Amino acid sequence: MTGECGTVLGWTDRLPELMRQSHLIVTKAGGATVQEALAAGRPVILSQVVPGQEEGNAEFVRTHGLGAIARRPKESGRIVMQALKHRGYQFRQWRRNVERHERLDAVKAAIRCNHGIGLVFYEGLGQQTAPRALLPS
Repeated sequence: MTGECGTVLGWTDRLPELMRQSHLIVTKAGGATVQEALAAGRPVILSQVVPGQEEGNAEFVRTHGLGAIARRPKESGRIVMQALKHRGYQFRQWRRNVERHERLDAVKAAIRCNHGIGLVFYEGLGQQTAPRALLPS
C-alpha cells in the first residue's frame, strides 16, 4: 500500500537490504531487529521497550550511543527532528558510534573450529594493533 509518506510492506525477506537503504531505523527494542539494524550499520530509535526482555537492548543502545529511546512511540518523530538539527550533529554522532561498534564487534566475533568456539579479541581499544585469536586446544 502506498501513501503520502511512503509504502507499507507486508512480510518481506528483504529486511537487511531495506535497512541498508535507510539512514535510521525506528523500531521496538526487540533483540533481532536491533541487532539487524546495527549489523546494517544504522542507528536506531527505539519506540517501544517491553519490560524485562527488551530492557537490556535499550540499555545497550543508550550506553553505547547507538541511537535514542522514545518514552512514548509518538515521541519518535521529535527525536528524529532533533537528531537532524545543527546539520545532523546528533545523527552523525550515532552513526560514528555504530561504525565504531561494528569494527569492535567484528574483531570480537566468535569463531568456530572443529574443537569448539574460540574468541577473537582486540587489544588496545582505538589503537592500530592487530587482533589476536584464542582457540580451544
